[in-house]
Amino acid sequence: MDEIKILLVNPDAEQLDDDRDVLRSMGVTPIVCLGPERTKGCALLRGWHCPKVESADAIGLELDLEVPDHRDLLIRYATGVDRPVVLMSEPSSSLEDVIQLAVERKLEQPA
Repeated sequence: MDEIKILLVNPDAEQLDDDRDVLRSMGVTPIVCLGPERTKGCALLRGWHCPKVESADAIGLELDLEVPDHRDLLIRYATGVDRPVVLMSEPSSSLEDVIQLAVERKLEQPA
């Protein structure tokens, strides 16, 4: 099986770094994004193609749903992305959930 790639979207750069380190320690390739808070804004919110999304096997979102851009981003992921998405700000969700979905997606792909 090819490497597993997880896109983590989190406006908290420090938490993003911590999660990236955890994924690396588990043998998973992390792809990171600050979401709407990134310098150039979010490609998905602008209606553009996002190469980070396209290269990921699954996506973990850490969003504050009180923030309008974060809610809009969640809607974009829920309705327009063909990758498994886990809202990690939910207490019952974790990095392990995202990894499991990524592995399942990889196993479903033709060799």
